[in-house]
Amino acid sequence: TLSAKNVIMFIIERIIAMKKLIALILILLLPLAALADKAVSPYVQDDANIIDEAAQRYINTQNAILEKACGARIIIVTTMEMNRLTLAKYADFLAASYKINSGKHQNSVIVILNPKTHDYTAVVSDAISRALTGVFIEECLINYMEPDFAKKKYETAAVKTFNAIAGWYGENYKSVELNLTDDMSEYKALISTEKAENRRRKTNRTLTVTFSVIFVLAAVLYVRRRLRILRVQKKRRERRTRYLRLGR
Repeated sequence: TLSAKNVIMFIIERIIAMKKLIALILILLLPLAALADKAVSPYVQDDANIIDEAAQRYINTQNAILEKACGARIIIVTTMEMNRLTLAKYADFLAASYKINSGKHQNSVIVILNPKTHDYTAVVSDAISRALTGVFIEECLINYMEPDFAKKKYETAAVKTFNAIAGWYGENYKSVELNLTDDMSEYKALISTEKAENRRRKTNRTLTVTFSVIFVLAAVLYVRRRLRILRVQKKRRERRTRYLRLGR
Protein backbone atom coordinates (compact mmCIF):
# COMPACT_ATOMS: atom_id res chain seq x y z
CA THR A 1 0.00 0.00 0.00
CA LEU A 2 1.35 3.44 -0.92
CA SER A 3 1.83 5.80 2.00
CA ALA A 4 0.81 9.46 1.86
CA LYS A 5 4.48 10.39 1.72
CA ASN A 6 5.05 8.13 -1.29
CA VAL A 7 2.02 9.61 -3.07
CA ILE A 8 3.30 13.16 -2.49
CA MET A 9 6.78 12.16 -3.67
CA PHE A 10 5.27 10.62 -6.83
CA ILE A 11 3.31 13.82 -7.61
CA ILE A 12 6.38 15.97 -7.08
CA GLU A 13 8.43 13.72 -9.35
CA ARG A 14 5.74 14.03 -12.05
CA ILE A 15 5.85 17.82 -11.75
CA ILE A 16 9.63 17.73 -12.06
CA ALA A 17 9.32 15.56 -15.15
CA MET A 18 7.06 18.22 -16.70
CA LYS A 19 9.35 21.15 -15.86
CA LYS A 20 10.38 21.69 -19.48
CA LEU A 21 6.75 21.84 -20.61
CA ILE A 22 5.86 24.25 -17.80
CA ALA A 23 8.81 26.48 -18.64
CA LEU A 24 7.93 26.42 -22.35
CA ILE A 25 4.31 27.38 -21.69
CA LEU A 26 5.30 30.26 -19.44
CA ILE A 27 7.91 31.53 -21.88
CA LEU A 28 5.34 31.44 -24.68
CA LEU A 29 3.08 33.60 -22.53
CA LEU A 30 5.65 36.40 -22.42
CA PRO A 31 5.02 37.77 -25.93
CA LEU A 32 1.28 37.47 -25.35
CA ALA A 33 1.57 39.82 -22.40
CA ALA A 34 3.05 42.43 -24.72
CA LEU A 35 0.34 42.28 -27.36
CA ALA A 36 -1.94 45.25 -27.68
CA ASP A 37 -5.55 44.87 -28.68
CA LYS A 38 -6.01 45.77 -32.29
CA ALA A 39 -7.98 48.95 -32.74
CA VAL A 40 -11.44 48.39 -34.23
CA SER A 41 -12.55 50.91 -36.86
CA PRO A 42 -16.18 50.13 -37.71
CA TYR A 43 -16.77 53.09 -40.00
CA VAL A 44 -13.40 53.29 -41.78
CA GLN A 45 -12.14 50.58 -44.12
CA ASP A 46 -8.64 51.87 -44.77
CA ASP A 47 -7.27 49.18 -47.07
CA ALA A 48 -4.95 51.70 -48.75
CA ASN A 49 -3.49 52.69 -45.37
CA ILE A 50 -3.79 56.44 -45.99
CA ILE A 51 -5.86 57.56 -42.98
CA ASP A 52 -4.06 57.77 -39.66
CA GLU A 53 -5.38 56.61 -36.31
CA ALA A 54 -6.47 60.05 -35.11
CA ALA A 55 -8.59 60.73 -38.19
CA GLN A 56 -10.10 57.26 -37.96
CA ARG A 57 -10.94 57.86 -34.30
CA TYR A 58 -12.61 61.14 -35.19
CA ILE A 59 -14.68 59.62 -38.01
CA ASN A 60 -15.67 56.68 -35.83
CA THR A 61 -16.65 58.94 -32.93
CA GLN A 62 -18.86 61.18 -35.04
CA ASN A 63 -20.35 58.21 -36.85
CA ALA A 64 -21.30 56.59 -33.55
CA ILE A 65 -23.19 59.77 -32.60
CA LEU A 66 -24.80 59.91 -36.04
CA GLU A 67 -25.89 56.28 -36.03
CA LYS A 68 -27.32 56.53 -32.53
CA ALA A 69 -29.28 59.65 -33.48
CA CYS A 70 -30.80 58.56 -36.79
CA GLY A 71 -29.36 55.17 -37.84
CA ALA A 72 -27.21 56.66 -40.60
CA ARG A 73 -23.55 55.88 -41.26
CA ILE A 74 -20.95 57.62 -43.39
CA ILE A 75 -18.50 54.87 -44.29
CA ILE A 76 -15.06 55.86 -45.55
CA VAL A 77 -13.39 53.22 -47.74
CA THR A 78 -9.88 53.48 -49.18
CA THR A 79 -8.52 50.90 -51.57
CA MET A 80 -5.69 50.19 -53.96
CA GLU A 81 -7.31 47.13 -55.54
CA MET A 82 -10.88 46.71 -56.84
CA ASN A 83 -10.58 43.18 -58.28
CA ARG A 84 -10.82 44.51 -61.85
CA LEU A 85 -14.11 46.25 -61.11
CA THR A 86 -14.85 49.78 -62.26
CA LEU A 87 -15.21 52.32 -59.48
CA ALA A 88 -18.99 52.39 -60.02
CA LYS A 89 -19.23 48.58 -59.79
CA TYR A 90 -17.00 48.56 -56.73
CA ALA A 91 -19.27 51.16 -55.13
CA ASP A 92 -22.27 48.90 -55.80
CA PHE A 93 -20.38 46.00 -54.25
CA LEU A 94 -19.66 48.03 -51.11
CA ALA A 95 -23.27 49.22 -50.93
CA ALA A 96 -24.37 45.59 -50.84
CA SER A 97 -21.63 44.62 -48.37
CA TYR A 98 -22.51 47.38 -45.91
CA LYS A 99 -26.26 46.87 -46.54
CA ILE A 100 -27.02 50.56 -46.96
CA ASN A 101 -30.16 49.73 -48.93
CA SER A 102 -31.62 47.28 -46.44
CA GLY A 103 -32.16 46.97 -42.72
CA LYS A 104 -31.71 49.91 -40.37
CA HIS A 105 -29.02 51.78 -42.35
CA GLN A 106 -31.06 52.83 -45.38
CA ASN A 107 -30.04 56.47 -44.96
CA SER A 108 -26.28 56.05 -45.24
CA VAL A 109 -23.40 57.08 -47.48
CA ILE A 110 -20.19 55.34 -48.53
CA VAL A 111 -17.24 57.48 -49.65
CA ILE A 112 -14.56 55.66 -51.66
CA LEU A 113 -10.99 56.79 -52.37
CA ASN A 114 -8.59 54.96 -54.68
CA PRO A 115 -5.14 56.61 -54.73
CA LYS A 116 -3.84 54.04 -57.21
CA THR A 117 -6.32 55.01 -59.94
CA HIS A 118 -6.49 58.64 -58.73
CA ASP A 119 -10.25 58.41 -58.42
CA TYR A 120 -12.99 58.72 -55.84
CA THR A 121 -16.77 58.56 -55.58
CA ALA A 122 -19.64 58.26 -53.12
CA VAL A 123 -22.77 56.15 -53.07
CA VAL A 124 -25.98 57.08 -51.23
CA SER A 125 -28.74 54.83 -49.90
CA ASP A 126 -31.65 54.71 -52.36
CA ALA A 127 -34.13 55.64 -49.62
CA ILE A 128 -32.66 59.15 -49.16
CA SER A 129 -31.29 59.76 -52.65
CA ARG A 130 -34.06 62.28 -53.41
CA ALA A 131 -33.11 64.33 -50.34
CA LEU A 132 -29.35 63.72 -50.29
CA THR A 133 -29.07 64.22 -54.02
CA GLY A 134 -26.39 63.28 -56.46
CA VAL A 135 -25.90 66.99 -57.15
CA PHE A 136 -25.11 67.67 -53.49
CA ILE A 137 -22.70 64.72 -53.33
CA GLU A 138 -20.97 65.89 -56.52
CA GLU A 139 -20.56 69.36 -55.02
CA CYS A 140 -19.06 67.84 -51.86
CA LEU A 141 -16.58 65.83 -53.90
CA ILE A 142 -15.60 68.80 -56.07
CA ASN A 143 -15.29 71.32 -53.24
CA TYR A 144 -13.96 69.17 -50.40
CA MET A 145 -12.42 66.04 -51.90
CA GLU A 146 -10.74 67.20 -55.10
CA PRO A 147 -8.44 70.02 -53.84
CA ASP A 148 -6.61 67.89 -51.27
CA PHE A 149 -6.93 64.63 -53.20
CA ALA A 150 -5.11 66.23 -56.13
CA LYS A 151 -2.28 67.14 -53.72
CA LYS A 152 -2.24 63.54 -52.44
CA LYS A 153 -3.44 64.72 -49.04
CA TYR A 154 -5.88 61.84 -48.94
CA GLU A 155 -6.61 61.90 -45.22
CA THR A 156 -7.47 65.60 -45.27
CA ALA A 157 -9.66 65.07 -48.33
CA ALA A 158 -11.50 62.23 -46.60
CA VAL A 159 -12.08 64.20 -43.38
CA LYS A 160 -13.32 67.32 -45.18
CA THR A 161 -15.67 65.29 -47.36
CA PHE A 162 -16.93 63.40 -44.31
CA ASN A 163 -17.62 66.71 -42.54
CA ALA A 164 -19.47 68.14 -45.53
CA ILE A 165 -21.77 65.12 -45.77
CA ALA A 166 -22.17 64.87 -41.99
CA GLY A 167 -23.19 68.53 -41.97
CA TRP A 168 -26.12 67.65 -44.23
CA TYR A 169 -27.40 65.20 -41.60
CA GLY A 170 -27.04 67.87 -38.91
CA GLU A 171 -29.18 70.23 -40.98
CA ASN A 172 -31.84 67.67 -41.93
CA TYR A 173 -32.20 65.56 -38.77
CA LYS A 174 -33.14 67.44 -35.60
CA SER A 175 -31.78 64.60 -33.45
CA VAL A 176 -28.27 64.86 -34.91
CA GLU A 177 -25.75 66.98 -33.00
CA LEU A 178 -22.21 66.39 -34.19
CA ASN A 179 -18.89 67.95 -33.18
CA LEU A 180 -17.36 68.42 -36.61
CA THR A 181 -13.83 69.72 -37.08
CA ASP A 182 -10.87 69.53 -39.45
CA ASP A 183 -8.42 69.76 -36.54
CA MET A 184 -7.28 66.31 -35.37
CA SER A 185 -4.95 67.57 -32.60
CA GLU A 186 -7.38 66.66 -29.80
CA TYR A 187 -7.68 63.09 -31.08
CA LYS A 188 -3.91 62.80 -31.58
CA ALA A 189 -3.33 63.90 -27.98
CA LEU A 190 -5.93 61.44 -26.72
CA ILE A 191 -4.37 58.55 -28.66
CA SER A 192 -0.89 59.52 -27.45
CA THR A 193 -2.10 59.40 -23.84
CA GLU A 194 -3.81 56.05 -24.38
CA LYS A 195 -0.70 54.56 -25.99
CA ALA A 196 1.46 55.69 -23.07
CA GLU A 197 -0.99 54.07 -20.64
CA ASN A 198 -1.09 50.87 -22.73
CA ARG A 199 2.72 50.71 -22.75
CA ARG A 200 2.72 51.03 -18.97
CA ARG A 201 0.15 48.25 -18.63
CA LYS A 202 2.02 45.99 -21.06
CA THR A 203 5.23 46.56 -19.13
CA ASN A 204 3.49 45.62 -15.90
CA ARG A 205 2.00 42.49 -17.48
CA THR A 206 5.37 41.50 -18.91
CA LEU A 207 7.05 41.95 -15.54
CA THR A 208 4.31 39.95 -13.82
CA VAL A 209 4.67 37.05 -16.25
CA THR A 210 8.47 37.23 -16.07
CA PHE A 211 8.50 37.07 -12.27
CA SER A 212 5.95 34.23 -12.42
CA VAL A 213 8.26 32.29 -14.74
CA ILE A 214 11.24 32.93 -12.44
CA PHE A 215 9.24 31.90 -9.37
CA VAL A 216 7.98 28.67 -10.93
CA LEU A 217 11.40 27.72 -12.25
CA ALA A 218 13.00 28.54 -8.89
CA ALA A 219 10.36 26.41 -7.15
CA VAL A 220 11.00 23.54 -9.56
CA LEU A 221 14.76 23.75 -8.97
CA TYR A 222 14.23 23.89 -5.20
CA VAL A 223 11.94 20.86 -5.20
CA ARG A 224 14.35 19.01 -7.47
CA ARG A 225 17.21 19.74 -5.04
CA ARG A 226 15.09 18.61 -2.09
CA LEU A 227 14.23 15.38 -3.89
CA ARG A 228 17.92 14.76 -4.56
CA ILE A 229 18.70 15.30 -0.87
CA LEU A 230 15.87 12.97 0.15
CA ARG A 231 17.14 10.28 -2.22
CA VAL A 232 20.67 10.60 -0.80
CA GLN A 233 19.32 10.39 2.77
CA LYS A 234 17.24 7.37 1.84
CA LYS A 235 20.26 5.59 0.37
CA ARG A 236 22.27 6.38 3.49
CA ARG A 237 19.55 4.92 5.70
CA GLU A 238 19.39 1.83 3.51
CA ARG A 239 23.20 1.39 3.70
CA ARG A 240 23.14 1.91 7.47
CA THR A 241 20.39 -0.67 7.78
CA ARG A 242 22.41 -3.17 5.69
CA TYR A 243 25.53 -2.55 7.77
CA LEU A 244 23.58 -3.07 10.98
CA ARG A 245 22.16 -6.32 9.67
CA LEU A 246 25.58 -7.55 8.58
CA GLY A 247 27.02 -6.61 12.00
CA ARG A 248 24.53 -8.86 13.67
